Amino acid sequence: MNIRLGIYEIFSRIVPGGLYIAAIVQLLVILGFVDFDLQAIDNLSLIASIGFIVIAYIMGGAFDNLALLLFRLFNKPGFSVRTLAEFKKRH
Repeated sequence: MNIRLGIYEIFSRIVPGGLYIAAIVQLLVILGFVDFDLQAIDNLSLIASIGFIVIAYIMGGAFDNLALLLFRLFNKPGFSVRTLAEFKKRH
């Protein structure tokens, strides 16, 4: 697997992966499985920050593949053509 770190990887994998991690952590806090303090983020070391970035990259890539699978599953053929034709007819 080729690993590159460009502007695309940052905004298509790392940022969404970080948001997925934040959503999972928030769900675990709501369910009472973990106690999380936002003040603990201030004391993260460089190694922990890099680890978080790597995990966010992996989760972003995994959910990207899952989103593509779901898109193909629920995408109706010709939907965009029909929508554009209906828009042109109305306007």
